[in-house]
Amino acid sequence: MVEGVLLKLEGQVVEVLDKPNRNGRIYTKELFENNVLNDKIVNEKLLTHSLFGEFEPSYSGCCIDASRISHSVSKLYIEDDKVKADIDILDTSQGQLLLKAINNGCSIHPVLVGRGDVITDSDGNEIVADNYELDIIAMVIGKF
Repeated sequence: MVEGVLLKLEGQVVEVLDKPNRNGRIYTKELFENNVLNDKIVNEKLLTHSLFGEFEPSYSGCCIDASRISHSVSKLYIEDDKVKADIDILDTSQGQLLLKAINNGCSIHPVLVGRGDVITDSDGNEIVADNYELDIIAMVIGKF
């Protein structure tokens, strides 16, 4: 185990593509490939282990609060119709809280947190627009 990492979670499902998520929004495979996987800044953050996340984020803006960091994402990829991530729970106060919740059987899953427009299609589906930018991958309580 890497120093400062309490637990490594591999292959965590972050999003199911081309279907409505819990918020009713649809992230297309094309959008995710173009705006996240091929984004220079996201790739740099993955390479330097600085794509951080928060446990139960405040959603107060695009910048992460360093005092709330609980984990980092070391790998982000698409497998079948799912966005998956390898997540390192960090030895921070929020990381320790996240680990305790996991160890106590809480249902916790990662979610995308970003900025961009949502377009409603002719069927009433909310599609995330191509100006989407990923800010963080948060960990939240609840079933996927």
